[in-house]
Amino acid sequence: MGCCASGPISVDLGKVPPEFQVLSDGSDPKTITEVEDILTAAFVGNTKVGGEGVMAWVHDLDGNVDGDYAKPLKEEPSQERIYYCRYIVKWCMAQALKHGTCFALNDPESSGKIVAVACCLPPNNTNLADPGVCEMMSWKYKGKDGKGIDAMPPEFKKKKKDPTQHLRQKAVDYAFKKGKFTWAQAFPYWYVMGMGVHPDRQGKGHGRHLMEFLTNVADRNDTYMYLETHGAKNRKFFEHHNFRVMESKYLKAKDCVPLEKHGGLLVMTRLYQKEMDEIIEIYKDPKTAPKTIETNNW
Repeated sequence: MGCCASGPISVDLGKVPPEFQVLSDGSDPKTITEVEDILTAAFVGNTKVGGEGVMAWVHDLDGNVDGDYAKPLKEEPSQERIYYCRYIVKWCMAQALKHGTCFALNDPESSGKIVAVACCLPPNNTNLADPGVCEMMSWKYKGKDGKGIDAMPPEFKKKKKDPTQHLRQKAVDYAFKKGKFTWAQAFPYWYVMGMGVHPDRQGKGHGRHLMEFLTNVADRNDTYMYLETHGAKNRKFFEHHNFRVMESKYLKAKDCVPLEKHGGLLVMTRLYQKEMDEIIEIYKDPKTAPKTIETNNW
């Protein structure tokens, strides 16, 4: 874990399309609050649309239809679920806003309202994805409630109602850290910490438009991309944008139903376009094409 606080990292975004907003700590507070609300709603989900599956597994083992954490909720979300997901969103936003890598998509058909959000960490060699105390103290964003990351949800601690929640959260934290160590230590990478479309605006191409913007930025800077996700629908979406599953992690915690459906936690990476083109050329030429393919997910 890092110790010293990092400075903001500059990234070449190119010409940003007018429908996108690039947000930082200095952006309009009302806009930032709107972004927090939208990403929270996307992570929470509702009785019609599934939320973020890994968070659903941590928060409530019996809260989703058919015990499938990629499916909608059985009931409208509780305040506890909303509070938990909002805390995770604040964590992502505090890091992304510092580096100016929080992106919002406006929809002209919705009077220019924000409909999709992505919180990313820019390519770096300073282990920003595993912040230390000094780094966290440098975060300016405190969230809609103004409490920052100090107001820790019960899921991070032992709780009488469900004493195993904190164990599931620890399993997720460990899997995230191990995944980055295994697949993202050798090169700088864009880390997509959190991405979501408002539940009422899903299925209209907003997620695709947002991801195309992110992949264009990565290609422009010749950098890899890395993310974690869950569920067959999400896997298909990211594979459409040239991400590949590098590892499927079954998440387990004592006395808990494991997260193993749909492959559990999916660790996915994406090559940048220049490198993909070079690989294609190698395979086209019989003289350079490998006679055997090494065992990997590419």
